[in-house]
Amino acid sequence: MLMGIEHILLKEKPDVVIVLGDPNSALAGALTAAKLHIPVCHIEAGRRSHNRSMPEELNRLMIDQIADYLFTPNEWTRQNLLTEGIADDRVIVSGDPIVDVVISNKDTAAARSDILQRLSLEPEKYFLLTLHRPENTDSPIKLQIILNTLALISTKYTYPVIFPCHPRTRKVLEQHITIQENILVIDPLGYMDFLQLEAHAAVLLTDSGSMQEEACILHTPCVTLRDDTERQETVEIGANILAGTRSELIMDAVGSMLHTERNWPNPLGEPGVSERIIRDVLHIFKKIS
Repeated sequence: MLMGIEHILLKEKPDVVIVLGDPNSALAGALTAAKLHIPVCHIEAGRRSHNRSMPEELNRLMIDQIADYLFTPNEWTRQNLLTEGIADDRVIVSGDPIVDVVISNKDTAAARSDILQRLSLEPEKYFLLTLHRPENTDSPIKLQIILNTLALISTKYTYPVIFPCHPRTRKVLEQHITIQENILVIDPLGYMDFLQLEAHAAVLLTDSGSMQEEACILHTPCVTLRDDTERQETVEIGANILAGTRSELIMDAVGSMLHTERNWPNPLGEPGVSERIIRDVLHIFKKIS
């Protein structure tokens, strides 16, 4: 990626390089641009799980040190950056672009998607599950515990569990895992279908960072199947519970979230995040040029 991105940057000669989030590609883009002395803007800066065994955590830390300007979702993430010694004048509280993605597509999904009818589901009478992190899916024993727990929860509340399954996870399921009939394993979904499922779930159970954010925006209660999260603000406002992968903790968390009031504030910014970032980048570009 470093070699390929360098070739493109040398050819295109951009004034600014913008990277989003924490994948390897964002780190490669930021590092390449910095070595070529091209200013870097990092969107979704400042997220921290404080767990360095996560590859994404290392990427986040390095990108934020490399970036010239850091667009951060909220005051929680801004404080993370200031604590690490990043100068305040490099940090811009912009909100998170995922707000615009969810808000702009929610009504379209409701109008276009018939996924609830196709799966014979009633709103708020099913659980939605996503699992893709290697620490959960590469261990057949841990994965079996999670799915057994979800089967017990499904039986207790008489709600099915809908499980759009990542291809890597499905391989483990097919080779090692016994699936009970109240867990419906389906192929990955398009965004509109998934957004509609997410909006109407009784509880979302996930190990995904983005799903924690989307559930928070949609006011869908979330239970995170991890011991830590880089979306700590969703926990602090009551939209999300960290349950890890212990059966009793997952069951307690689901019971709690089923009875929670869905009235938490949105900590990820008001709609219009994308436009605000564009304006700020243009302003920065004028200063640089």
